[in-house]
Amino acid sequence: MKKTCWLKSDMSVKVTKEHAVSWHRFFEDSQFEVGVEYFRGQYVFYLYKFSYPGACQDYCRTVPGCVGFSWYSEFEGCKYL
Repeated sequence: MKKTCWLKSDMSVKVTKEHAVSWHRFFEDSQFEVGVEYFRGQYVFYLYKFSYPGACQDYCRTVPGCVGFSWYSEFEGCKYL
């Protein structure tokens, strides 16, 4: 299984999800939300290269349109269409 970082342009739907860590840019000093996933929003894009959530957060801060991310320590493929 690959670790994935999904950069988001919309984070309107929040659910619990094992192996997920999320962060919302609107609250710049906010902590990571462990066990939380944001989905059904627009994705900026996703990447497999970040082995921990802090790297995903750093990258999101540099990408225009990225308002946050959901990062997965275990990801088996796309669950939502």
